[in-house]
Amino acid sequence: MHKKFVISDIHGCLKTFQRLLHQINFKPKDKLFLLGDYVNKGPNSKKVLDIIIELQTENPSHIFPLLGNHDLLLLKALKGNNQAINNISLFDNSEYFLESLEKDKKKYIHFLSALPYYIETKKHFLVHAGFDFTQENFLKIGDKMLTIRDFPVNLDALKGKTIIHGHNPKPLEYIEEKIKMNSPVIPLDNGCVMGSKKIGMGHLLCLELKTMTLFKEKYAE
Repeated sequence: MHKKFVISDIHGCLKTFQRLLHQINFKPKDKLFLLGDYVNKGPNSKKVLDIIIELQTENPSHIFPLLGNHDLLLLKALKGNNQAINNISLFDNSEYFLESLEKDKKKYIHFLSALPYYIETKKHFLVHAGFDFTQENFLKIGDKMLTIRDFPVNLDALKGKTIIHGHNPKPLEYIEEKIKMNSPVIPLDNGCVMGSKKIGMGHLLCLELKTMTLFKEKYAE
């Protein structure tokens, strides 16, 4: 029986991502949903992108990466937007990172441009940040899906489905409690790039959707 895994906010943490894939014993028949923010903050953004692109190329019907706000920022920078380039320059190794993408820039632009804002399944809404339920057309407001935090939920609009999202780092205990309570909104960002700087933070998380099992991998960069 194939499994369905969800991972969010890798942020250039290559080793941690690789260890997490090994821990969950990810196989080609499984499905992998990635909730965005593959780049910036961590030390290996390019290699994280390369792994995801490779996985999707080899198995496009089983790998589903979504767009995050940092990925959109990168896309704008690759297209020459000066403000985006300046914003990326605030992160460590940013100059080298952008230079490293230059040779195959078209490949990365193509990948990032094709990323959807959300995915709806029979039981879940998968999105980077969340939805603005104050708007009737909340499924069409892309910028909010990348940036909103601590949003109120419209249960009628969800129609019994659960939102799985990242973007806003939460303590591990809080996330585990949300899963245990079958909350209509489950966050998966534990601030992996924080490492051990904050108590309860610093893990890259993966949720298996069929069993609602949470896998944890400590920051390993």
